[in-house]
Amino acid sequence: QCQQYVTLLSSKVQRCPQCQSSELRIVADDGMQIQRLEIEKE
Repeated sequence: QCQQYVTLLSSKVQRCPQCQSSELRIVADDGMQIQRLEIEKE
């Protein structure tokens, strides 16, 4: 419930290493980043 982003070293981790809560929200990181973004005004 601490809402912190943490790196989990194993997919079997069931608790947050910061607050020990069992309510984990998994956010996948595929390593991709936006390098360039163009916005056109119509």
